[in-house]
Amino acid sequence: MVKNFDLNFPLDIQGSDFQKSVWSVLQTIPVLSDILKIIFSPTYVEMKGLLGSDAGFLGSWNHMILSDIWIGRWVSQDSLKYENSLTIRLVIIPIILVLGPFGLFFYLLFRMIKSKSFGFNEYTNM
Repeated sequence: MVKNFDLNFPLDIQGSDFQKSVWSVLQTIPVLSDILKIIFSPTYVEMKGLLGSDAGFLGSWNHMILSDIWIGRWVSQDSLKYENSLTIRLVIIPIILVLGPFGLFFYLLFRMIKSKSFGFNEYTNM
């Protein structure tokens, strides 16, 4: 039986504004034991309960936003590095911001077709 601990205690958070914002994001992460149970044996009711909670909503929102921004930034820099057209960036990056991993898949597919290479190595024939 998992024992629940009350982790709500006053903290004197000090640091830069960025450090304080990182700490506030970390506080939204749900208790690991609760989330592992849902990941390994998901049911609709449990997932709805987690995502319907403040911590679940903020955790999923942070995950979606941060991963989409990171993927979009990487695709943008990679496109500039290999001189892909602006049109490709204007098409792929909105897909990434809306659909995350699917946009990354489309970009990697484009990248493989353009380079005629199906590995994750550098472009060889530019």
